[in-house]
Amino acid sequence: MEVNVLERLPNPIFLKKLMKIQASLNIILCQDEWLRYHSFVQNWDEGVCMAKIDNGAGDHLIILFSPDGSIIKGFDHESELSPYGVKTVTLTGTREKLRFQKVKVMVLIF
Repeated sequence: MEVNVLERLPNPIFLKKLMKIQASLNIILCQDEWLRYHSFVQNWDEGVCMAKIDNGAGDHLIILFSPDGSIIKGFDHESELSPYGVKTVTLTGTREKLRFQKVKVMVLIF
């Protein structure tokens, strides 16, 4: 049974809110910045926000949010899609600036 991961993702506006909430809660619950799993950088680049989940053991999820679209990159070393079994998919953004060809998608876990 093939699962289309892209169809299961929340819309980017809602996802951005969720990531901000997770980062905010992590700041409240974890005093030591270097131990935090969740982070959010509002002005990562001009017009771009970055959300990140990093467990410190190599697994991570990075999401870039921009007016032109969103980019999601994740890695889980225990996934069936680890580097030794990478599957290739094609993603196309809604605008010409956001266009990907044969992006390696490892895992998207929320």
